[in-house]
Amino acid sequence: MARKMRSFLNLHSVVFLFFGVTFGACIMFLTGTVDSKAAFGFMGIIIGSGISATTSWLASRENRKQHWEMAAIDKRLEVHQEAYALWTQIVAAVHHENIGEVVGKGEEWWKNNCLYLDAESRNAFKNCLFSAMIHGDVLDGPRPRDEETNKMIKENWQILMKPGQTIPAGVALPDLGERELGHEFKTKQR
Repeated sequence: MARKMRSFLNLHSVVFLFFGVTFGACIMFLTGTVDSKAAFGFMGIIIGSGISATTSWLASRENRKQHWEMAAIDKRLEVHQEAYALWTQIVAAVHHENIGEVVGKGEEWWKNNCLYLDAESRNAFKNCLFSAMIHGDVLDGPRPRDEETNKMIKENWQILMKPGQTIPAGVALPDLGERELGHEFKTKQR
């Protein structure tokens, strides 16, 4: 909030200064304090410097934003890849006795990296950890296998499988399919 307010005030300060000086030059010209050539020259300098200052300020602001985005994209890609690898380990271990160990590893990773995941992947991964821990209990519950139990097993399995869809989608990088790779790659593959 403070950064937005500071940017807002900086832009308004530049605009206010620009128009204030231009107004002053017009007043000097109209009152006859300076001749018309000097007033127009002064206004031209002020207008040019105002445009230059505003352009520089906007360009530096955009550069700073792009710098942060580029720095974050590498880390996001790395974390999404790690999340996908952990998810495959969880799915592979869900029917084995070491599921608690794998889920513990996933929870430790979660504490250190969850903020880099997009919101949907973050929720899906966290829910997957819980579902993996209880999946054995859902399967081996004391009640007989009826339609309700089968529905519960199916829903739990869907929660377990959801990160397989959300994590790749959350990276938001273009797919390197045949259309993106172009003709050169296709001919090398043959």
